[in-house]
Amino acid sequence: MSYVLSFKPAIGLYGQHDPSAAIFDDGELRFAIEEERLTREKHAVDTFPERAIRACLEYEGIDLGDLEKIVLPYEPALRTKILDHYLKNTVRLDGTLEKFTHLRNVGRDQFKSRYVPTRLVESRLEEIGTPLPPIERRSHHACHAVSAFHPSTFDEALVLTIDAKGEYDSTVVWHATADGLTRLRTYEHPNSWGLFYAAVTNYLGYRMFNGEGKVMGLAPFLFSAVFSSNPLELGVLTGGWATPITAIRIRL
Repeated sequence: MSYVLSFKPAIGLYGQHDPSAAIFDDGELRFAIEEERLTREKHAVDTFPERAIRACLEYEGIDLGDLEKIVLPYEPALRTKILDHYLKNTVRLDGTLEKFTHLRNVGRDQFKSRYVPTRLVESRLEEIGTPLPPIERRSHHACHAVSAFHPSTFDEALVLTIDAKGEYDSTVVWHATADGLTRLRTYEHPNSWGLFYAAVTNYLGYRMFNGEGKVMGLAPFLFSAVFSSNPLELGVLTGGWATPITAIRIRL
């Protein structure tokens, strides 16, 4: 048997919401569960999926030391590709103290991403058991792409991944075959349809990264939308009420 555990930490450099875990045996999915199912906290924000990991191990009756490896769905080192974005955000802040604090946080995250990307994850795993198996990291958008392509029946496909933000990319077009993925086009953060959708969700009164499904469910009930070209306006729930898109702003 060759066990591989994959999980989303949802702490530190690995996103902040919807932690989960899945275990594979010789490439076959054996068990998977989201942390929120066990904590009963919606989306389990900023939560390490300890319960989900333990559930996977218990299902197979094994310990962490029995795993061949662990795979994480992020490659923090790729964050350096948009370092200029974080530095520009620093410049835009008001006040010397705010700028210094933000710059310090950017420097800290960049150091961790490059030199100790899994240290926090390792420390949490050690609370579950030792010894720890090797830990590998994968591009977040590549994980999205293979999760769509491999379960399909296609030998070859064009894959589109749209997310709020991976390590640095927000939208990616892929060429997928049984041999792997090839990036054809990448749109980097902050140019993100996912974050735009989250901002609209927030504007409509729902919580970002939580209420997007509600907005999607309500969308069919929108009986008209009003657009004008100067300035560009988005009709919200009609009734003659139009709000300039430029007014829908949130710092991300």
